[in-house]
Amino acid sequence: MSDVIDQLHSYADAVTPTVGATPNPRLVNPAPVQRPVRRPLRVAVIAAVIVVMAGLVVAGVDAVRSDPTPRAHGPTSTSATPRGTVPMPVDSSGVEIMERPPLSPRGDVAAAWTGRELMIWGGDLEAFNMGLSGPDRSFTDGATYDPTTRTWQAMASGPLPATATTPVAVATPRGVVIARDAKVAIWNPETNSWRALADAPEPVSDLTDIGTAVISVSARSSLDLGSGTWQPLPNAPRTVLMAPPIWTGAELIVFGLRSSESAAAAYDPRSRIWRAIPLPQGLNLNALSAAWDGQRVVATDGARAAAYLTADNAWKPLPPLPTRYSENGSSIAAVAPGAVTAGPGAVGILDRADHWTPLPYPIAVQQFVPLRTSQSSVAPSQVFMIGTQYPSGLLAAALVDPTHWLAAPPAVQVGLVSVALPTDARFVDAAVLDANGSRLRVRLSTPTGACVITSSYGSSVTPQGWTQVDAAGRDWVTHPTTSDVVALSCEDPVIAQSIVRDSPVSPVG
Repeated sequence: MSDVIDQLHSYADAVTPTVGATPNPRLVNPAPVQRPVRRPLRVAVIAAVIVVMAGLVVAGVDAVRSDPTPRAHGPTSTSATPRGTVPMPVDSSGVEIMERPPLSPRGDVAAAWTGRELMIWGGDLEAFNMGLSGPDRSFTDGATYDPTTRTWQAMASGPLPATATTPVAVATPRGVVIARDAKVAIWNPETNSWRALADAPEPVSDLTDIGTAVISVSARSSLDLGSGTWQPLPNAPRTVLMAPPIWTGAELIVFGLRSSESAAAAYDPRSRIWRAIPLPQGLNLNALSAAWDGQRVVATDGARAAAYLTADNAWKPLPPLPTRYSENGSSIAAVAPGAVTAGPGAVGILDRADHWTPLPYPIAVQQFVPLRTSQSSVAPSQVFMIGTQYPSGLLAAALVDPTHWLAAPPAVQVGLVSVALPTDARFVDAAVLDANGSRLRVRLSTPTGACVITSSYGSSVTPQGWTQVDAAGRDWVTHPTTSDVVALSCEDPVIAQSIVRDSPVSPVG
């Protein structure tokens, strides 16, 4: 079984020289900026996740190009149907770790799927929060990845500034619209060229292509790509919403919280009318992420989840996420068979029966980019996962087919431990056992009996590897960190011992 950790650690062998980076004057001399709240990263916890994980089978790719000249894709018309829902080649495991982008360490990038390529642009380096030395920096360079050739290419320089604000992007038939602060431009993937557009009336933190226009709720305006001008939205909510707006194909769904003000509404661009909708109950509105799966809006705050049923104008609670909670917020994408979200050291996949499966993935995923066009209301079968590797700060990305990944996962994630599945073992279910999400449980079945693995967080323990608890070898325990306890109990001691042998833990104290 190949080891994902070896491949991911190879990303840090050499740090790409800083290209397109500008020391950020706003961070040298702090001044108020429009920027989404970002909590300090728990680098030690992320490192612990990487150290204790093992057993996920992935395949690497090999080619990187850095050529900022225009690309010739052939005489493709901007009105042609993009390959937004055509499956791309992925390793048979369902997870293909991509060669890292030819970009210097950073986070908070703008990303979009053009129908042919993954585009990554901009971002920033918060050195202290990322555990790196040197000043904070903002970037104005980018790169694209073609999954059919498995190659990267550099993007041409564009007109957008280097500021402390996180950029946002959305792909349209005319090109990729990218905004930073109130500055807006469109990048043409066919010619690798830029065109500046009119400034937005307010800073932009969201962009949604609805086919006839690009809407920004944060700027309270819509962008006409034909004229490149902005028009105000009628009676747009004044709340700067934390969750990106969701396009259902008929309405734009917005909800979230800023300070003590909350809002939830749906906008019909044909009638130009907003209607009130209920807020999701029980979710942290300051940390929401949401996606449209073709039938409903699925939302999560990184610990709990719910679905908004547009036909019923009501929210339905979903099972809580059986992964460790991340205080750095959440990210989710609608992708067959249901949805995918990320937690520390894990990716949670929601199936059609609304059951979660926690699978190991040791990169801190910041965003998902589904392989579909923005106008499509059908959940695609594949998704890019983009995140940051620690401690190098380098970007890391993978192309994932969740259906294939679920079909035969080599391991499941239980808290901070990657548990290898023995031959003929089957994942049964995962659950959260308490209200605050500190106790997780995963159950397995094998031809010779069941296994139960639990993870508890919050204790004060001495870190240690697997230790046998009973004389027969059915029960084992490990303390991957000073606050985590993972216990394994199998009816068949041979199965328990094989899991322990194939699931090594390197404690972090």
